[in-house]
Amino acid sequence: MHRLRRTQQRPAGDRCLERVAACLARNTGAGHLAARYGGEEFAIVMPGAEAEEAGRRAEELRRAVANLAEPHPAIRGVTITITISVGFAALTPTADDHQRRLVGLADEALYRASGTDATRWRRRGPRTTMPAPPATN
Repeated sequence: MHRLRRTQQRPAGDRCLERVAACLARNTGAGHLAARYGGEEFAIVMPGAEAEEAGRRAEELRRAVANLAEPHPAIRGVTITITISVGFAALTPTADDHQRRLVGLADEALYRASGTDATRWRRRGPRTTMPAPPATN
């Protein structure tokens, strides 16, 4: 979306952002919340979810967004593949933990994922980071 908004018309990028937001909202699990976090970032809050569930959901969301086809704003009949990077963190709260720590861990994971390529997700925590499997459309 960033490249689309920067190189093409801003309305096209905004439309793409709206489509991604709607896709995330449709594909977020029951009891979970999808919200725009700022700019082109979204947060999915999944209270009570284990890290494995969050990883599965990250991959499901990545695939759902990849299945969106955004019309190219300058070339009729051409569509743009939308990709996302996902960073997530799982934390069992303690008396010393604060929500900022969880957000910070997730933000760090997002930064690491987006620095590699647009088809990865990363988890911040003791387990290794895994590439997302190839999309199966």
